[in-house]
Amino acid sequence: MKSPPKAESLPPLKPLLMPKYWLSWLLVGFSWLYSRLPFALGMRMSRALKPLLKAAMRKRVAIIERNLSACFPEKNVAERAAMLDQNLLALASMPGETLYAWWRSPAFFENIGTVRGFEHVEAAQREGKGILLLSVHSTCMEIGSGLLTAKTPIGAIYRSYKNPVMEYVTLRVRAGKSVYMIKKREIRSAMRYLREGGALWYAADMDVRGEQSLFAPFFGIQTATMTAPLRLAKAGKAVVIPMVPIRLPGNRFRLDILPALNAFSGDDQQDLEYMNAVLEKMVRMAPEQYWWIHRRFKTRPPGEAPFYSD
Repeated sequence: MKSPPKAESLPPLKPLLMPKYWLSWLLVGFSWLYSRLPFALGMRMSRALKPLLKAAMRKRVAIIERNLSACFPEKNVAERAAMLDQNLLALASMPGETLYAWWRSPAFFENIGTVRGFEHVEAAQREGKGILLLSVHSTCMEIGSGLLTAKTPIGAIYRSYKNPVMEYVTLRVRAGKSVYMIKKREIRSAMRYLREGGALWYAADMDVRGEQSLFAPFFGIQTATMTAPLRLAKAGKAVVIPMVPIRLPGNRFRLDILPALNAFSGDDQQDLEYMNAVLEKMVRMAPEQYWWIHRRFKTRPPGEAPFYSD
């Protein structure tokens, strides 16, 4: 299996110590200090952001409302309003959870959560197979990453930061947690990582236009769906294993790893419909914790009216 990057593969640190980057380093230091707070206190502070989020992100709140209305037509107005409120609370929890996920040790995650179904990963690893860990964008995915990397190294595809300090810190932190970071454009590296038996985390539920996507149903809506997971699984000769983190009451978490999917057929349309059905099932396991703030249905089939008003 390909090893996580070593410290020497990081960008040079000395240029990042110039005065123009001091504010960035101050924020990094604050994030580390925040993660030293008792977890229950840190989460109360993070969740206190909910009213501010609701007031400051009115356009995004409207997106959540539109998504919930379209995806859960069987629920009445009051039920969807409750889902919206719970989703805002989940979004407010993200900043605090992310800081703990970044800076705390594997022992911390063992104390706050459990992993179910890890035997599916172990079975693929015993056979020397690469694993495409298929996920959705959950609001507690950073904690889910911490729960998983406490058990096994993984790879993840990321987009480079404009801020070089954040780029440096991200790579340093991820490497320390046995995460092999692959830039978004380096698909060949991702394929090679899978062929070498690596486990690659891939969230497959973002809106993608053009030749890299086809329309397939998601919550009964024709949705632009990326074909990249199909290509990665085929080229990397990988087993596809769904995975979803779930936030539980009492500041507890669970990472559910589901049985491996049946092999993709090679028919892209059929395979994307199959994949979206699995992704929808995963969202429904904790629907209030999904990334409803995203314009998931922005790209429409030719001739169809815009899905969102803005």
